Amino acid sequence: ISIEMEEKKMFLNINKTCRFCAKCELLIVKKQEIEDMLSLAFHKKTSEKDYCIIGTIDEANYSEGAKDLKNSKFFEHLHLFKEKWNFEIMPKYVWVPNKK
Repeated sequence: ISIEMEEKKMFLNINKTCRFCAKCELLIVKKQEIEDMLSLAFHKKTSEKDYCIIGTIDEANYSEGAKDLKNSKFFEHLHLFKEKWNFEIMPKYVWVPNKK
């Protein structure tokens, strides 16, 4: 996953494996997992206001860029996301009081 950090004006690649829905063509990752990884990396609590996930990069290109950032063709291999969706868990049943 490639992330743009708002405060530090930098790009960050994290080696995070995500779930993929082939039917919907969606990558699925829990926001809390990303924020926990970023909080550990920067030694401070991170919220969704601090970063923007912009895309993915193939593992081979990720490894190449990690070895030599100066000669890396990072942006040539970056696959930008078209859209960002947020999902919230909805309860299966909702209690509704009787109207009298």
